[in-house]
Amino acid sequence: MMASSDAGYVNLPNITFGCSSHFDNSRTGVVSLGGGAFSLVSQLGPFVGKKFSYCFVPDNQNASSSRIHFGDSAVVSGPRSVYTPLVLKPVSKSIIYVTLEYISVGDQSVFLPSIEKGNTVMDSGTTLTYLPTQAYRELLSVLKGAIDLAPVQDPSNNFDLCYKHGKDFTVPDLKFGFDAADELLLGPLNTFLLVDENVTCAAFFGSDSINSVMGSIAQQNIKIGYDFDDMVVAFQPTDCAHDQ
Repeated sequence: MMASSDAGYVNLPNITFGCSSHFDNSRTGVVSLGGGAFSLVSQLGPFVGKKFSYCFVPDNQNASSSRIHFGDSAVVSGPRSVYTPLVLKPVSKSIIYVTLEYISVGDQSVFLPSIEKGNTVMDSGTTLTYLPTQAYRELLSVLKGAIDLAPVQDPSNNFDLCYKHGKDFTVPDLKFGFDAADELLLGPLNTFLLVDENVTCAAFFGSDSINSVMGSIAQQNIKIGYDFDDMVVAFQPTDCAHDQ
């Protein structure tokens, strides 16, 4: 593998990125951006520093590719950036955690049942956002009250809150309140999923776990940086199709 630096390109021994052109059973690959990335940036540290970032292009923009950065080019800063402590737990070094305290819709807030440090997994390999059952039910109730339309049945029977997709459908912004951070604003792209051409559903599931999971839909068009030196996660709303 080679990586860019101020001096041009440097060789990084014993590190290989690969790709596949064929998948069985319609399965796609998964790049571990949790502990696998921690291990990788630890090896890259002498060359580019212990930082990486990525920016997920929305699913409906297939013409563009998502990018991952290492080192100085991975620093996320500037207007609208939100910073929160990065948590690594000894029992599970393969997972990156942050602390999500609440989700707001308008002037109503849904608090997580447990706000112990590291209650939320940052998971690039999970599509939806998972919340503890109590918080999930409260969030759906608040969303119903904020959307002035009658819910419809999900054709796939997977989701609990769906609406007919059209010009009259307006999704309120959600604000994620992280520990020691300003609120991260999430729009419809991050919170609702089009399940067919006429129906869109809230991209959340309930879970019996006390931990939450912030999935890839919630991370679209947000440049997310992980700094293992300062132990910080940074979020910056970005048009990821044009992220360089």
